[in-house]
Order: sequence, then structure tokens, then C-alpha cells
Amino acid sequence: MTRLVVTCLFLLGAAEARAEEGLFTARLAGGVSSVAPDLPRLGGMVAGGFTLGLASALDLAVDATFVGHGAYDTLGLGAGFRLAASLGDWTHPYILLEPQLLLVWDGPGAGSPTVDGALRGALGIDYLLMWGLGFTLELGGTLPAGLGGVEQWNAASVGAIAGLYMEF
Repeated sequence: MTRLVVTCLFLLGAAEARAEEGLFTARLAGGVSSVAPDLPRLGGMVAGGFTLGLASALDLAVDATFVGHGAYDTLGLGAGFRLAASLGDWTHPYILLEPQLLLVWDGPGAGSPTVDGALRGALGIDYLLMWGLGFTLELGGTLPAGLGGVEQWNAASVGAIAGLYMEF
């Protein structure tokens, strides 16, 4: 019973703090990325995820990020925190930091993926276009931990994505 009360108070506090800015958001974005050791060559990147407002400037973020590249293809599944600021009612810059489970394929036609841990970080900005719908721009990167079969600097990626988000 105590857990239920604490959970309800936690969710009500977050809802009150984020009532005007969207307690829950869903986002989908795409862009370009490059993977070490072939950093000058670009590949594609698709990211999607959800955020849940925990406080007025803190979100819980759950993301999936796919990087398609000739050297390495990676799929990162992560959950972490996003710290957001407010520049008026429409613009919200943020910093994202999340640990990820990273699946790495060694080039095109590779067999089963190598599993590794990674850390994803990003700087981004959300701009609300109209009530509930906004534009997002993000610069970020992923650094594998080197705990699996991937060397730490191989399959590290850096990219830029742009997309839309929807507030609920």
C-alpha cells in the first residue's frame, strides 16, 4: 500500500510540474551519422523514443537509436535522464545522458550481432511548433564500453538528427 501511495504522489508531482509542457512525449527523428574508424564517411541514423517528465526540468528518457553505416551497423537501446532548460514557452534546450545496450554488426551482411554496453550523450533543442507538436534537433554520440567483443573506439558514433515530437 505504501508503494502505491508513493508512486501516486510521485506521478502527481511530475504531472503538476509539467502540466503546461507535456508530461509524456514521443519522438521520432532521422539524420546523418558516422562511425569510427571511418569517421569522414557518413551513414544514416534513425532514433525514436519516449520521455516522462519527473520534475520541471528532469525527464526519464527511453530511446532506440539505429546507425546504418558501411563499417558498422549499431542498434542502441537505452534509458537515462534528460535535463531540460526553458528559453520562454516555446524553446527547450536539453542535455541527455543514458547508458545503452548496444548491438553491433561488423559491416554489411554480418551474422549475429556483438553485444556491448555503451554510453550515449546528446545536446539538443526542442521547439514547440503548435500545441502538442514540436520540432527537435539533436547532436549526439555513442561510445561503446568495450566490455563485449567490440574494441572501445570501434563502432563509436557521432551524428545529428532532426525530427518531430508529440506532447501528451
